[in-house]
Amino acid sequence: MQLEAYIKQHTTVTEFAKQLKKSRQQVHRYMRGEHLTLSIIDRIEAETRGQVTAADLRASRSEAAA
Repeated sequence: MQLEAYIKQHTTVTEFAKQLKKSRQQVHRYMRGEHLTLSIIDRIEAETRGQVTAADLRASRSEAAA
């Protein structure tokens, strides 16, 4: 599942940012596949209980580059 879809279904960008202890702007970057580190990918996967995977985040990065 894409991060954007997860957030729309389960929470808000503001609340998800609070969970990650990041800014709303940073979460928007993650949704576009930008600034993803291994540690943040692991955190997103954990916070979404595996509904957003590393493969999903890589797909977001590929889509943003296209």
